[in-house]
Amino acid sequence: MNEQSNSFFARNWFKLFFVGVTVLIIFIYFEREDRLDTCLSNAIEMHNKWWDAQCTEYKRGEDCKLPTLVAEKVANDYRQLKDDCFRRYSFK
Repeated sequence: MNEQSNSFFARNWFKLFFVGVTVLIIFIYFEREDRLDTCLSNAIEMHNKWWDAQCTEYKRGEDCKLPTLVAEKVANDYRQLKDDCFRRYSFK
């Protein structure tokens, strides 16, 4: 390294460090947001599959009206998946 570049880094090391840390924090934030969105999409997909599986089991068409207890069970399973997503990937 020549003297010019050495003096630039020597004079601005704190600013460069601050920019690097800021970029890292922003990257982590958006990565977690992406993972949260993916997890929630998978939870919705699983909910729809479980619902359709129960409809098939009761010999009804897709997206049918299920008995209340069965519908509540599927809804509770979906809520649990959703809560797991927020617990893993949310900043709150």
